[in-house]
Amino acid sequence: MNRNTTPLLINGNDVIEKLEQVDFADSQTYDEKWLQTLIFENVEILPIHEIDPDFSTLFPVCMELQSSSGRIDCLYATPSGRLVIVEVKLYRNPQSRREVIGQTLDYAKDLNKWSYHQLDSKVRKRTGGVSLFECVKGYYNELKEAQFIDSVHRNLKKGNFLLLVVGDGIREGASEIKDFLTANASLEFTFSMVEMMIYRMANNSLLVQPRILLKTDIVERHVISIESNSNDISASISESVGGGINDEDSMGPSDYQENNLQFWQLFLTNLQLDDLTQPICNTSKSSSLSFSLPPSGSVSWITVFKEKKTGTIGMFIRFVNNETGKLLFWQLKELALELDEKLLTLLSWDDDLRKVSIVPQKIDLDDKANWPAAFDYYSSNLNLLVSEFRPILQRLSS
Repeated sequence: MNRNTTPLLINGNDVIEKLEQVDFADSQTYDEKWLQTLIFENVEILPIHEIDPDFSTLFPVCMELQSSSGRIDCLYATPSGRLVIVEVKLYRNPQSRREVIGQTLDYAKDLNKWSYHQLDSKVRKRTGGVSLFECVKGYYNELKEAQFIDSVHRNLKKGNFLLLVVGDGIREGASEIKDFLTANASLEFTFSMVEMMIYRMANNSLLVQPRILLKTDIVERHVISIESNSNDISASISESVGGGINDEDSMGPSDYQENNLQFWQLFLTNLQLDDLTQPICNTSKSSSLSFSLPPSGSVSWITVFKEKKTGTIGMFIRFVNNETGKLLFWQLKELALELDEKLLTLLSWDDDLRKVSIVPQKIDLDDKANWPAAFDYYSSNLNLLVSEFRPILQRLSS
């Protein structure tokens, strides 16, 4: 929703009510603590899937986690061992957005230095002795402790975090933000700023409307690009950290992004699906594309990806971790016998992640002569997934 638009509430008698936006600057009731608690206790209000689908399965761990740089407002974790840091800040606070971003990045650097057990010890102090694993298992009963601990440890060491600054807007453009992000590009984080627009309704009710102001997309390690929903916020940030050139730095960051853009443009231009109702996604400078599936792209989707470091291409279907997503996954698995026999031989099912994967393929995409073979792989398998799964998901969702 654009911040300049006004939402309308239309009742059963077609009476239209224009909703009044809550001004955090003038409110004594709706302050940072109120917003922090709202976000922590209602994680579904955060547009995580739109920012990074890999973090969609998200559960609250604790508030006010103590780090060397201060207290982290909200900490969340996924069953796959990924961590999300949220910093809540209202514009009436004299601290600038750049300072807030710097503070959030400091939190990420603190966590990057910790082991799993150091993090777990900090969590227990805020949860009354409940471990990080127990916090997540309370929401996701299938969680395996050893696997979870290993995954969290790996993500801590890589700095693989989702960092969110949530508040009532942004005043700086991306040009003022990029220095903070570039200086920390050695961490594999995704960063986003989210505005919470609050509107008053009848009977003292409130309507909460989140809006993504900007987000980063890590194309390769040390490479960050910003995507923004505001006309005045636009930047591309590229930096190589460390000495020498490794196998993922064989071309410059901007070259790699342009290479991705060219690759996906060629693929999408020539893509022909039997199901003409399937929405086609936009091209991207990142290493993956996402195609929505019924009932919506926030519930189920197909990810088409390529990994430069391993020379792997592949695709998979994912379902969001809520009751709708879980139900659809299990219903779909029960109906697997309805699927094309050829497709069944190519599929692997991951019950824990609600994921259906196509057998990946190794291919050297640095050699453009191999691109047609990759396009054939993507086109044929994507067509199979869409043709077989889309009708079933439409039926299950109706």
